[in-house]
Amino acid sequence: MIEMKKAVIVVDVQNDFIGGSLGFPGREEVVPVCNRYIKEARQCGDLVVLTRDWHPPNSSHFAEYGGDWPLHCVAGTRGAEFHPDLDTDGAIVVSKGVGADEDAYSGFEGKTEDGLSLRELLMSRCVGTVLIMGLCTDFCVRATALDAARDFDVKVILAGCRAVNIGAGDEERAVRDMRSAGCEIVV
Repeated sequence: MIEMKKAVIVVDVQNDFIGGSLGFPGREEVVPVCNRYIKEARQCGDLVVLTRDWHPPNSSHFAEYGGDWPLHCVAGTRGAEFHPDLDTDGAIVVSKGVGADEDAYSGFEGKTEDGLSLRELLMSRCVGTVLIMGLCTDFCVRATALDAARDFDVKVILAGCRAVNIGAGDEERAVRDMRSAGCEIVV
């Protein structure tokens, strides 16, 4: 019998989502929570995955080109870099939204440097449980957790998440959606 492993998936803890073009105060509070889970994962020999928005400058994701969002996380810019205090050592990076016509909210829409999808990566490492945290609860965390729930046991670490909350109750709806999909919400 194959022993199933765990993976920590840290979603989009990037400069533009913390203090940049889509940032707001308080989001940096997720960094120490993420680091604690990353450290525990390493100590147990579990996989650590960091997802990131990695948009081209002319992405249809941006308002300037017909999308919903201000310019953010443009590939190769400081805003697209991981927060400087996030522990990235030895983590596998999954980039998403790399095409001009890709929104790519879910980490499962991205690929590693080697061209593996997140699902392929997790399956190849015999992962059975994923712990998900990061930014933002009501968009990319939600989308990643819903996709993960199709194939894995999912725990969403709410203390390591923050929401955009464009509309009243967006975060609560996202948590409800994730619970309904079978995700365990860890507060």
